[in-house]
Amino acid sequence: MTTIFRVDSSDQIGSGHIFRCLNLAQKIKKPEDIVFFCKNLKGNFNNLIRKNYKIEIIPNIKKKNNHNHFSVLSKKTQMNEISFLKEKLNKKNISKVIVDHYGLNYIWEREISKLSKNIIVVDDLANKKHFCKKYINYNYE
Repeated sequence: MTTIFRVDSSDQIGSGHIFRCLNLAQKIKKPEDIVFFCKNLKGNFNNLIRKNYKIEIIPNIKKKNNHNHFSVLSKKTQMNEISFLKEKLNKKNISKVIVDHYGLNYIWEREISKLSKNIIVVDDLANKKHFCKKYINYNYE
C-alpha cells in the first residue's frame, strides 16, 4: 500500500509545507511505500525529501512560474497534474493521499479520490472547499 504526498516548496513558498509532510511521513511505518510528488521550482527543498523518500517531479508547463502560491491553480492545470500522477502511479494500490498545497482544491481532490478514498488535506487557510476524508487545519474554527 502506497502513501502519496503532494507538496511543493520554493524560494517564494518556503519550506513549511515540506516539513509538515516530512513529519507526517515519519509516522508511516514503511518509508519505501511513500512517494512525494513535487514540482522542481526555483529554491525548492526537494533534496530533503530525497534523503529518505522517493520523489516524482511534476513537469512545470509554464516556462516562468509567476503563480501566486496562495491562489488556486486552474482546472486545466489541476487535471494535467492528475493525469501525470495516474501515469506515474500505474495502478499501484494507494492507501492514502496527503496534500499540503494552496493551489489545489476540490477539483484535484475529487479526481485523486478515484485512486484512493483516503484523502487527507493539510491546510492552514480556511478559504476554499475541499473533498477529503480528513482535514487538518490548526486555524480552523
